[in-house]
Amino acid sequence: MINLVVWAGIINKIQMKKIVQLVLVLILASGTAFGQEKVDFKKHPFYADIIAGPYLMVDHHLYKSVFLKGPRVGYHVNSKFSLGIEYLVGQQHDITGELGTTHAANGQVFYYLKDRSLPSKFYPYLLIGGGFMEFKDFSEDVYGLAFYGGAGFSCPFSYRIQGFAESRYVNLGPLNLAGQNELGVLWGLRVNF
Repeated sequence: MINLVVWAGIINKIQMKKIVQLVLVLILASGTAFGQEKVDFKKHPFYADIIAGPYLMVDHHLYKSVFLKGPRVGYHVNSKFSLGIEYLVGQQHDITGELGTTHAANGQVFYYLKDRSLPSKFYPYLLIGGGFMEFKDFSEDVYGLAFYGGAGFSCPFSYRIQGFAESRYVNLGPLNLAGQNELGVLWGLRVNF
């Protein structure tokens, strides 16, 4: 007989996959229905995001995967580049069962592969970033710098509102954990102002 913790983990993974699939379908469907809007970066150079998603621990180390969420604010430099800063937080257990909190305060640079001043339903981008990451209140607290790179896409709902999804490879090498690789899969909504 499989114990309840194993079943709960399986159900949680299935639900997470369904949530990710549903968000992607809604973003693409809405982008198709409302897309092909262009953003006027001179009138709306700033943006605010609500962002969430799992950080999956690839290597075996002290902490289990975590669902992070938080705000991101930024500035559109032009139709190809944007800058952002974000603060993400989530709770998870370490391998000894201690509940703790993960904090990540990051800065990033986005490079869009398509000119966002032209109407489109889909704008792919690359990103690089880094910042402070902390695993707090566990059996062993660890904090330090982390660096990442990734790719994503945004889909406009209107000229001021966009949906987006992105994936990032995170290197936790400077944190001196048993493992140093992590994969973040994030999605959210953006408002340009």
